[in-house]
Amino acid sequence: KRNEPEVFAAAATICEYQDFLTLRLTGERCCSLDNAGLRWHYDSRGEGWARGILAALGLGELEAKWPGRVVAPGEVVGTLTPAAAAALGLRPSVRVVQGGADALIGMIGLGVARPGQLALVTGSSHLLFGVTEAPVHARGVWGAYPDIVYPGRYVVEGGQTSTGSVVNWLRRFCGGLDLAALNEKAAALEPGAEGLIVQDHFQGNRTPYTDPLSRGAIVGLTLAHEPHHVFRAIIEGIGFGTRAILDAFRAAGYAGNEITVGGGATSSELWMQIHADTAGLPVRIPASPDAPSTGSAVLAAHGAGRFASIDEGIAAMVRPGRSIEPRPREMARYAEIYQRYLALYPALKRALGG
Repeated sequence: KRNEPEVFAAAATICEYQDFLTLRLTGERCCSLDNAGLRWHYDSRGEGWARGILAALGLGELEAKWPGRVVAPGEVVGTLTPAAAAALGLRPSVRVVQGGADALIGMIGLGVARPGQLALVTGSSHLLFGVTEAPVHARGVWGAYPDIVYPGRYVVEGGQTSTGSVVNWLRRFCGGLDLAALNEKAAALEPGAEGLIVQDHFQGNRTPYTDPLSRGAIVGLTLAHEPHHVFRAIIEGIGFGTRAILDAFRAAGYAGNEITVGGGATSSELWMQIHADTAGLPVRIPASPDAPSTGSAVLAAHGAGRFASIDEGIAAMVRPGRSIEPRPREMARYAEIYQRYLALYPALKRALGG
């Protein structure tokens, strides 16, 4: 509206790309409750769209441009149009079932649906989710979002923006590294990576550690350190970041008893063990760690009528895999290092004039 007012004024619909695909498939102008509740502050139990925020931003016209129909994950949007069916080689009777944001649908694929469970979805970023039966609002906790994944339940969230992307940065920076060899060498180190601490507070996924204005830093780097030291320090720093989110959850009254993990980081046994040791919680990895795909399959089966609820679909389709228990000696060592990690960010912020 500010930079291209003519485009904003002429737009009949402003929506997520997912909603555009749904429109082309079914002819239905609708949006996902998951996206709307998570990103657009839609309140399924109150006034709906956040009119107060829109008014404060001078965007009151946006409500009329958003899709009018809000569809919860697992509900049927409609069936394929004849044109879409012909293009896809399917029958027009095929149902299109609503989905949502990848990581949130990953909660379903991990089988995290009840209070006390925690879902950690990993990729370029780390996102941690919990399920509550009552709203939770506190500093350091995103949400609580009502009904965006499971009807009648809330979701709380916390996250780190640069996790898998930082590992990719390290590989590029060092001219290409073999991750298997890197994991093997890093696993031989003691907790603390021989004095390195990584503080992962990035503004986006492209800010390198070498940028002095970034909010991330490696502290304690010496000439004796090699790439596997930095690699271990990175994943330890991400483990500490996850621990900080867990602490914020606990302070808000939400305490999980285990973490179920999906995504790319599960391919590193070392990383999963460090998550268990830094959090002091068991880590569970389901048989299929591709959580968003599994969650999408559960939603599709529910929408197709195979299961009466998402919970029933989880019970039938999400299979347990391996478990990793925290180690007492490493837990104690990480508890000491974690205190230095917590002190690092405010110290860097003061030093950089933030």
